[in-house]
Amino acid sequence: MKLAVVFSPGAGQKQRFSAIGDKLVRLFKAHQIITCGGSFGGDYLPGATLFEADRNGGYVQVLGNITRTLLAQKPDLLISVGGDGIASYIADAMLTGGFSVPMMGVAAGTANVGPIVCISAEELEACDLSQWDHFTTSALEVISGGHVGYAVNDVVIGNTFLGTEDDQVVNLSAEAMALRGEKLVCKAEAGITTEAFTITKNGAITRHHIARPGQIIASPLDRDRLEGRAIYGALCSAAYTPCKGAMALTEQVMISAEAEDAGMTDFCTVEHLLFGPGDEVTLSGLTEHAQLILDGNPYIRTNEEVSLRYHPDLITVALPRRKG
Repeated sequence: MKLAVVFSPGAGQKQRFSAIGDKLVRLFKAHQIITCGGSFGGDYLPGATLFEADRNGGYVQVLGNITRTLLAQKPDLLISVGGDGIASYIADAMLTGGFSVPMMGVAAGTANVGPIVCISAEELEACDLSQWDHFTTSALEVISGGHVGYAVNDVVIGNTFLGTEDDQVVNLSAEAMALRGEKLVCKAEAGITTEAFTITKNGAITRHHIARPGQIIASPLDRDRLEGRAIYGALCSAAYTPCKGAMALTEQVMISAEAEDAGMTDFCTVEHLLFGPGDEVTLSGLTEHAQLILDGNPYIRTNEEVSLRYHPDLITVALPRRKG
């Protein structure tokens, strides 16, 4: 088996990379490991076969070049080491490059909650490479003046994203990171929509009661994520229909590192809209503070409108079984 491995240079648990690399080398000692040099893999994978990719451009462009260079070698498995963010970037580069290779994410990021990042460094020790499970995961495509990216966890429209600073999870400015690669701690603001805020589904205007939402969140839903269905409201229908894309308007900012008591001392208003394959949900009337965060990765919104499409079973995830 040939494995392509990519490490995230900016991962929240970067200090563990050498130990993770050693574990991967030992685990796959009977197989070929390929990677690119430096902090994207070569520094942590002794004995791996190194390939070089075009390093011109920003971080996302370089990571895309590295991913596509490794995929051109026709690996059997693509491994990301880091958090949900690098797994999302790599998946997007794979899909837009026309490749389809099973992925496995090794958790070493700020947040490791998604379906791709499904194995910890500790669990690598107990893997049985003779037995693998494969499953597919859905994704949301974000379009704003063209394809922005795919998200397998969530899409957040707001001014901040969660990141790590001095080993603490904090709110970081989406604009500062996307434009300058700068970690700027700031407050999550609710002013992301204008009075002209509108949502359409397949061209028809949808009614919503939260006129000026504090945050907008969208996510793909899978059947196994709907435990406690009775409390999900409209989302419980997703388990039994093709409409497994969901968007939420929240009255207040919900995804934030700051201590919030919304829904704890009082009710928090949330509205949900479901959509499925073939649907397109479009938002307009957003302010300059409304940036796009896909699986924790910030993007600058360059178009007035933002559209969402749901793609079922888009990415195959591979997971080795535990010994015994």
